[in-house]
Amino acid sequence: MTFLDKLDLLMQCSGLNRNKLSIMSGVPYTTIDGFYKKGYENAKISTLKKIAKALGCSLDYLIEPDVDQLAIGSICTNGERTESMLDLSPEERKAVELMRTNSDARAQIMLVMEMHKKDTPKE
Repeated sequence: MTFLDKLDLLMQCSGLNRNKLSIMSGVPYTTIDGFYKKGYENAKISTLKKIAKALGCSLDYLIEPDVDQLAIGSICTNGERTESMLDLSPEERKAVELMRTNSDARAQIMLVMEMHKKDTPKE
Protein backbone atom coordinates (compact mmCIF):
# COMPACT_ATOMS: atom_id res chain seq x y z
CA MET A 1 0.00 0.00 0.00
CA THR A 2 1.20 3.50 -0.73
CA PHE A 3 1.27 6.39 1.71
CA LEU A 4 -1.93 7.81 0.21
CA ASP A 5 -3.67 4.43 0.31
CA LYS A 6 -2.85 4.10 3.99
CA LEU A 7 -3.80 7.71 4.69
CA ASP A 8 -7.18 7.19 3.01
CA LEU A 9 -7.75 3.92 4.87
CA LEU A 10 -6.86 5.38 8.26
CA MET A 11 -9.04 8.43 7.70
CA GLN A 12 -11.94 6.23 6.58
CA CYS A 13 -11.54 3.90 9.56
CA SER A 14 -11.48 6.77 12.02
CA GLY A 15 -14.26 8.74 10.36
CA LEU A 16 -12.03 11.63 9.38
CA ASN A 17 -11.76 13.76 6.30
CA ARG A 18 -8.80 15.92 5.29
CA ASN A 19 -10.11 18.92 7.20
CA LYS A 20 -10.64 16.98 10.43
CA LEU A 21 -7.21 15.36 10.09
CA SER A 22 -5.73 18.82 9.66
CA ILE A 23 -7.36 20.02 12.86
CA MET A 24 -6.37 16.90 14.85
CA SER A 25 -2.78 16.83 13.63
CA GLY A 26 -2.01 20.53 13.45
CA VAL A 27 -0.88 20.08 9.85
CA PRO A 28 -2.34 22.72 7.52
CA TYR A 29 -5.18 21.51 5.30
CA THR A 30 -3.31 22.74 2.23
CA THR A 31 -0.38 20.48 3.11
CA ILE A 32 -2.58 17.40 3.44
CA ASP A 33 -4.52 18.27 0.29
CA GLY A 34 -1.22 18.89 -1.48
CA PHE A 35 -0.19 15.27 -0.90
CA TYR A 36 -3.03 14.27 -3.23
CA LYS A 37 -2.50 17.04 -5.78
CA LYS A 38 1.28 17.45 -5.88
CA GLY A 39 2.62 14.29 -4.28
CA TYR A 40 4.17 13.50 -0.93
CA GLU A 41 7.75 12.70 -1.87
CA ASN A 42 9.10 15.91 -0.31
CA ALA A 43 7.00 15.78 2.84
CA LYS A 44 8.83 16.70 6.04
CA ILE A 45 9.32 13.95 8.60
CA SER A 46 7.94 16.27 11.29
CA THR A 47 4.73 16.65 9.27
CA LEU A 48 4.39 12.91 8.76
CA LYS A 49 4.99 12.29 12.48
CA LYS A 50 2.14 14.65 13.38
CA ILE A 51 -0.19 12.87 10.96
CA ALA A 52 0.82 9.42 12.23
CA LYS A 53 0.29 10.51 15.83
CA ALA A 54 -3.15 11.95 15.03
CA LEU A 55 -4.14 8.72 13.27
CA GLY A 56 -2.81 6.53 16.05
CA CYS A 57 -0.31 4.63 13.92
CA SER A 58 3.45 4.40 13.67
CA LEU A 59 5.43 6.49 11.24
CA ASP A 60 6.79 3.24 9.76
CA TYR A 61 3.28 2.00 9.04
CA LEU A 62 2.35 5.25 7.37
CA ILE A 63 5.35 5.68 5.07
CA GLU A 64 6.84 2.22 4.51
CA PRO A 65 5.10 0.37 1.65
CA ASP A 66 6.08 -3.05 3.01
CA VAL A 67 4.63 -2.43 6.49
CA ASP A 68 1.02 -3.53 6.27
CA GLN A 69 -0.05 -3.82 9.90
CA LEU A 70 -0.76 -1.03 12.28
CA ALA A 71 1.63 -0.82 15.20
CA ILE A 72 -1.34 -0.55 17.54
CA GLY A 73 -2.26 -4.11 16.67
CA SER A 74 -5.40 -3.70 14.63
CA ILE A 75 -6.12 -3.76 10.95
CA CYS A 76 -9.01 -2.00 9.33
CA THR A 77 -10.27 -3.72 6.20
CA ASN A 78 -12.97 -2.55 3.83
CA GLY A 79 -13.57 0.54 5.95
CA GLU A 80 -14.77 -1.45 8.96
CA ARG A 81 -13.65 0.07 12.21
CA THR A 82 -11.87 -2.06 14.76
CA GLU A 83 -11.45 -1.44 18.46
CA SER A 84 -8.19 0.46 18.74
CA MET A 85 -6.73 3.92 19.09
CA LEU A 86 -8.60 4.75 15.88
CA ASP A 87 -11.88 4.44 17.77
CA LEU A 88 -10.95 7.04 20.36
CA SER A 89 -11.98 10.66 20.33
CA PRO A 90 -9.21 13.27 20.13
CA GLU A 91 -9.59 13.87 23.87
CA GLU A 92 -9.32 10.15 24.63
CA ARG A 93 -6.24 9.87 22.41
CA LYS A 94 -4.67 12.75 24.31
CA ALA A 95 -5.39 10.99 27.61
CA VAL A 96 -3.82 7.77 26.33
CA GLU A 97 -0.78 9.66 25.07
CA LEU A 98 -0.44 11.41 28.43
CA MET A 99 -0.64 8.08 30.23
CA ARG A 100 2.11 6.72 28.03
CA THR A 101 4.48 9.66 28.33
CA ASN A 102 3.83 11.51 31.57
CA SER A 103 4.02 9.70 34.89
CA ASP A 104 2.27 12.52 36.81
CA ALA A 105 -0.64 12.53 34.36
CA ARG A 106 -0.76 8.72 34.48
CA ALA A 107 -1.07 8.83 38.28
CA GLN A 108 -3.86 11.40 38.10
CA ILE A 109 -5.75 9.45 35.44
CA MET A 110 -5.39 6.22 37.41
CA LEU A 111 -6.72 8.00 40.51
CA VAL A 112 -9.76 9.27 38.61
CA MET A 113 -10.35 5.78 37.19
CA GLU A 114 -10.16 4.26 40.67
CA MET A 115 -12.62 6.86 42.01
CA HIS A 116 -14.97 6.18 39.11
CA LYS A 117 -14.79 2.44 39.77
CA LYS A 118 -15.87 3.02 43.39
CA ASP A 119 -18.77 5.26 42.31
CA THR A 120 -20.06 2.86 39.66
CA PRO A 121 -22.87 0.66 40.95
CA LYS A 122 -22.27 -3.08 40.65
CA GLU A 123 -24.78 -5.04 38.61
